[in-house]
Amino acid sequence: MQPATMKFCEENLNSWISQPANAFSNIVYVLVGLFLLIYYRKNKNNVMQILPIMAILVGITSFLYHASFSFFFQVFDLASMFLLSSFLVVFNLKRLGVVKNFFVSFYLVLLVQIVLLLIIREKSGEFIFGILVVFSIILEIILAFRSKNIIYRDYLFAILTFAVAWSIWLLDINRIVCDPANHIINGHALWHIINSFSILFLYRFYRQFKV
Repeated sequence: MQPATMKFCEENLNSWISQPANAFSNIVYVLVGLFLLIYYRKNKNNVMQILPIMAILVGITSFLYHASFSFFFQVFDLASMFLLSSFLVVFNLKRLGVVKNFFVSFYLVLLVQIVLLLIIREKSGEFIFGILVVFSIILEIILAFRSKNIIYRDYLFAILTFAVAWSIWLLDINRIVCDPANHIINGHALWHIINSFSILFLYRFYRQFKV
């Protein structure tokens, strides 16, 4: 339960919830996940259920991380994020025909990311996550040239939403736009809120494929 290795703008309070804004903003992830599970409950593609479950797990683990500001829950928070990066990469590799079994490859990529995080620590989790997200985009570009029947509207919305959220994340962690005493809304809280909708758009995009 040693302190987390990453500190965002919001100052820690001496209470059960160390960072109220950063913690409670994760509720949106849970709501998005529940919406996807309920609204698309007739979707028979088991692979796609990873995304709404991932959204719920990100919301729960990120809440615990910011509430406790401990490295223990920071690992779980990043592991939940690694679910997304693993999904994006392995799903696209499966579409390219590089991997045969989605779930085996998915768990392997997820495990490698977690092990790297525990070995390197510090701020490595964000870099590992970012590298795999960029790699997944490169794979998607390759797939776009291979097929003319893919509808990319929701994917572009997801990328745009993520880019806006990530920009706000950078402004917050680098203290460029920062009010440490604001425990209602801040840059990192906005990252949670805006980024949760990128998962919604990703689900809408990927459900057109069968793996």
